[in-house]
Amino acid sequence: MTSVAIIILNYNGKDLTSLCLDSLKKIKLQNITPHILLIDNNSHDGSVSHFQTHFPEIELVTTNENLGFAGGNNLGVQKAKQLWNPDFYLLLNNDTTVDPKFLQLLVDFAIQHPQGSLFFPKIYFAPGNEFHKDRYKKSEQGKVIWFAGAQMDWNNVYGSHIGVDEVDTGQFDQPTQLELGTGCCVLVDKSVLNNDEIFDNKFFLYYEDTDLCLKVHKQGKKLWFVPDSQVWHVNSGSSGSGSGLHDYFLTRNRLIIGMR
Repeated sequence: MTSVAIIILNYNGKDLTSLCLDSLKKIKLQNITPHILLIDNNSHDGSVSHFQTHFPEIELVTTNENLGFAGGNNLGVQKAKQLWNPDFYLLLNNDTTVDPKFLQLLVDFAIQHPQGSLFFPKIYFAPGNEFHKDRYKKSEQGKVIWFAGAQMDWNNVYGSHIGVDEVDTGQFDQPTQLELGTGCCVLVDKSVLNNDEIFDNKFFLYYEDTDLCLKVHKQGKKLWFVPDSQVWHVNSGSSGSGSGLHDYFLTRNRLIIGMR
């Protein structure tokens, strides 16, 4: 049996996180043992009591401060290793819902490609959460791509998603090796861990996944896009797209990446 720790961060997002957890209840697996670990990043919206009441089966860890995306996931990895010592870690944003087969497909692909370390699904905008809502027919909602890989414009240190805003017509249905991926949903081989951490805590929020991808490339490992595995994402559901928090960390962390 292959063991997978699914790590989800929550920060004042109990409604979105609950939808994510509900979708995980429907996943279908063979020869995979999943363990769900929820890290509450010092929420103040009643999240902890909500999860204790409605999801008592979930392993819940609380923090005394907001550790950010990087620190929260690192804490999750450390706790998961202590509890289960899994073969893989699945980092999953709380503002996502998943296809029932998404994890099986990611793990099967990872096992078949042992030179890979990071494996990313195809990610769609959650219906009604597209950047350009008026552009799409109702029948196209849920099939608008948010992520089909990523690439970096190194002259400007600006990362962008491949396929973003395109309606999926099968144009990104082949597994491909990637330059960059996203921390929104990624299956991580345990060999990636550095001192029981995945991310550099310095980043706090944004571009920590870019930093991770660069480190994996330096190790001679591969990043893979696995399009049969599918997830839906409410973009910036936790931080708020265009918020001051969003803009500050995007700008700051681009500078860190560029200097590195």
